[in-house]
Amino acid sequence: MDREVEREGVCFRERKKNTVCTTTRAIEEEEELAEDRLSNLPDALIHHIFSFIDTKFTVQTCVLSKRFKDLWTSLPNLNFDTHHFSRFPLFTKFVSQVLSRRDSSTVSTLNFSRSNFVEPRLMKLVINYAIRHNVRQLNIMVSSRRELPSIALLFNCKSLTNLKLYFGEYQNVPNSLNLPAIITLHLRGVSFSNDKSKCLELFSNCLNLKNLTLIDCCTRGLDVFTIYSHQLVNLTIGY
Repeated sequence: MDREVEREGVCFRERKKNTVCTTTRAIEEEEELAEDRLSNLPDALIHHIFSFIDTKFTVQTCVLSKRFKDLWTSLPNLNFDTHHFSRFPLFTKFVSQVLSRRDSSTVSTLNFSRSNFVEPRLMKLVINYAIRHNVRQLNIMVSSRRELPSIALLFNCKSLTNLKLYFGEYQNVPNSLNLPAIITLHLRGVSFSNDKSKCLELFSNCLNLKNLTLIDCCTRGLDVFTIYSHQLVNLTIGY
């Protein structure tokens, strides 16, 4: 772990044992018997509690007790937000290290928020990781003005049930979506086009799609843009 990341308050290493005994034997025994209610909770409940806070703060809990030392490596919900970091390079390093140290369990929810420039390489890392770990809910909010080609990979993710994408600059999406499990799809700042035809029927393969929201999206070179899905219940279009 880089020292810079450690100065942000994040340390992945186990604490060194204090070699100097500053308490009496009686106090030590009393501390050992003291009930740590949070540590005694089931892993599933602790994971649920951690799902409400940024992953940076979850990792910091590893210094609280031995129980928490590796608990963060199996988090089913990951929250990455640059607002909790003083500089973007530290955020990039943190995200990379969390993903490289996490175990192979399924990712239930992944939230990624970057209020400014985001490196395409980092975006690709996050998206590939989410797909490989069968993510079910994915929320990405970035205002980068650079094209992010890796976004296209998401539209062939068979595990996704809920996908929300918010972009500050138009990002291209494929002319065919293969999201068989998707139920809720929210797109903001995306561009639809079809090089082979003037017509586009984008959502016909989203057989379970019930909720569709399109905000500030555009079509390029299209005469007909069809929205059709067998299960569609709610449709919102705005600018």
